[in-house]
Amino acid sequence: MYAFILTSCTQPARSSNSDSKALTVKDNSIIRIAFTAGYEPFEYIDDSGNYLGFDMALGYKLSESMNRIPVFQNMKSNSLLDSLNCGISDMVISAVEVTDERHQKVDFSDSYITLSSSIITYKDNTDVTNINSLKNAQNVAVVSGSDSGYYLTNNLGLANIKEYRNEAEAELAVLNGAADVLFTDSKIAETFVNQNRKFTIKETNINQRKFCIAVSKGNSDLLRLINEKLNEFKKDGTLYNLRSAYISGNAELRTTFDDKLINIQQDSTVPNTKTSTDYAE
Repeated sequence: MYAFILTSCTQPARSSNSDSKALTVKDNSIIRIAFTAGYEPFEYIDDSGNYLGFDMALGYKLSESMNRIPVFQNMKSNSLLDSLNCGISDMVISAVEVTDERHQKVDFSDSYITLSSSIITYKDNTDVTNINSLKNAQNVAVVSGSDSGYYLTNNLGLANIKEYRNEAEAELAVLNGAADVLFTDSKIAETFVNQNRKFTIKETNINQRKFCIAVSKGNSDLLRLINEKLNEFKKDGTLYNLRSAYISGNAELRTTFDDKLINIQQDSTVPNTKTSTDYAE
């Protein structure tokens, strides 16, 4: 999630690996996707310089469904929305939340994900009742690389967090007593407590937010197409798989999506799939 400053159009200062055509000319063979790397698991850069994450994979799937080549444009967060109305980018997929101020400047798609986390523990556990009392837990199980795990690790500074490789191992830890609390995606939490009646959700909708795709103001054709594709992705399981891969910590699915992103970014026969753009401030 980022803070945005809406500014007037300025000429971007391009890095050496950017391409002027990809940045300034609309081309029916490409779709230009702006984002700011640095918010794992939604958009980040791996050790080899590849752009990865939920939003990158969603952008890839959208471009694929439109028969376009994705051009990933990494830029400063305060330039993202401005890049749309300046004609630099076609869409912004970068963990963007809708506000009244932003909606006056750009248009937004339907939300492609609603995120929140929940606290699960035994029904008779009186030591842990909400997020402020997580410090009282013996061990809090989270999935390594999950959105919930990332939130706890980076925001609360708890010393009792235990990371597990996947959701199944984290749930098993709570079931067998290796951990007394499970902190996980709210959708997963609902399923877990329905199947395991000894447990309850002590607090839900923690760190809740909805993310949408932004397009330039008045670009109704592209907005309609994006919403159609998002609706298809909800029905065919694409959004569920992306959530499983990047939010719930399904490492196998995540590797599958990451491999596709890496392949297209490193394919020498597909030009201009990566650009890096800075705006003068």
